[in-house]
Amino acid sequence: MPEESQTSDEASSAAPPPRRPWAGILFALTLAAIAVVVILASKPKYFVDPKREGKKDDYLKIVTRAEPGPGIDTELFKQLRITRTNESVRIVYPDSTHPDSRLLNYALHRVEGAGGIPTPMGRFSLRYQGIGYGEFESDELQNYDSDVTARYFDLRAGRLIPTNDVPNLIEGHERQLGFRGAFPKVRYLFEYPQDEKLKVISYHLFDANTKTRLTGGYSWGGQDGKAYVEMDVKKWHSGPVELVVDLATGPVETIEIPPREGEVIRQPDWELRLAAVVEGDSSGTSSGSRGTNSYVQIRFRENETRRPETSFLFLGNPWAYHLPVDIAVTGKDGKEMTGGGGGSSGRYVRKGIRGTLEAIDHVRATIYKDVKRVVFTLPTVYGLPKENDEITNLFETRIPYMRIKSKWEFREAIEGLAQLRFAARTPAFNPPPAYFPIEFHDTTPRELLEEYLSHSPQPQAVAVDVEQGKLILDEPVVQKLIKRIGKSLGK
Repeated sequence: MPEESQTSDEASSAAPPPRRPWAGILFALTLAAIAVVVILASKPKYFVDPKREGKKDDYLKIVTRAEPGPGIDTELFKQLRITRTNESVRIVYPDSTHPDSRLLNYALHRVEGAGGIPTPMGRFSLRYQGIGYGEFESDELQNYDSDVTARYFDLRAGRLIPTNDVPNLIEGHERQLGFRGAFPKVRYLFEYPQDEKLKVISYHLFDANTKTRLTGGYSWGGQDGKAYVEMDVKKWHSGPVELVVDLATGPVETIEIPPREGEVIRQPDWELRLAAVVEGDSSGTSSGSRGTNSYVQIRFRENETRRPETSFLFLGNPWAYHLPVDIAVTGKDGKEMTGGGGGSSGRYVRKGIRGTLEAIDHVRATIYKDVKRVVFTLPTVYGLPKENDEITNLFETRIPYMRIKSKWEFREAIEGLAQLRFAARTPAFNPPPAYFPIEFHDTTPRELLEEYLSHSPQPQAVAVDVEQGKLILDEPVVQKLIKRIGKSLGK
């Protein structure tokens, strides 16, 4: 029996399968998403060229010739409010402007390499550079820093000083440096005539390529023909740097005042007023601002030691920090009194001595009349890891060891290593309990940033904006792609 077959007319009348116009769109979007992922995977997620031209605002404020300052605010000291208790003295004053040491009318000098500049009695010259970093012992992890033996370099010769020769060139106390865990500790040593009246009043270190400030953890001093500046250098890679040193030299002027509140040390461009005299063991000094007023406060305990302490608190007008002046206290026996410590910040200078107010004859200010700003351009910071000599991406810098103690220190380390700042909206960081202190071995800034971002309640990412010098909070790539696909499908 013949088989029945469907005619062509019947076949043509059968309903076709339903068409899905969005299927092609979805397929195309999927291919595009895969392509984007492949492209992103083929390039570094984070990239910063160590030789790029960076933002220069901060740098230019330091190395541009200073203009004359606004002069002395004659009303400032008339509006002081002083509050005393048994444990503190607090001084409040109006502070509508914030001038600083850039207003000093310095002479600008540039020096290539480890040279020097003329001074009234000879030359002020950069001579040696020491560097120290290592690993903390397990029982040191909570310490502020770890003493490490410094390696020293002769900057004139550009070479490492053999270990056996170091004691002949570098004094004992300078052979150890306090490594704080995140960045190398670096010390620069200078020479000048032993009888020269000279004072280092400020310094900065910049990356010569990007003009990024590298300095942290300030310390400086010197006398009798030798001076030093010491810092944490926010840099683990090779490359030229600019060391900027503010220097005050003679001739000098000496002014003596009684140890009495209200006395003023006055110069044409600035003045220091002895705002408070405190008898008691100082336990700390702080300062800050509230509204249009600022304050400085010194805390103390009643003298209970065999050697009582007296502190002199000076306010500067228009500024006190980094002024070209030394404050000393002379006793009634004609000898200089020391031992009480001191410090300065912003508007104030504190000078402390071990002794009673009764035993003091006068306070002496030695004022240096010539202020210079010297910019030393150096080929590199000597002693950094050799594997970082030729890096092309700051996020891939090799860091042999890092100890971090806090959230703030972790963030500062990432910013310093990448030479970028987190934007105002920063990633959430919620590490588990007992996370700090934490150690990293043979790591990179990229790995540190990824570790930082991993401790967030929800997925986070940052985008690198080199032009603005920022790390900007961003969505993870996968989330972005999902959102884009969702928007496309919703059309």
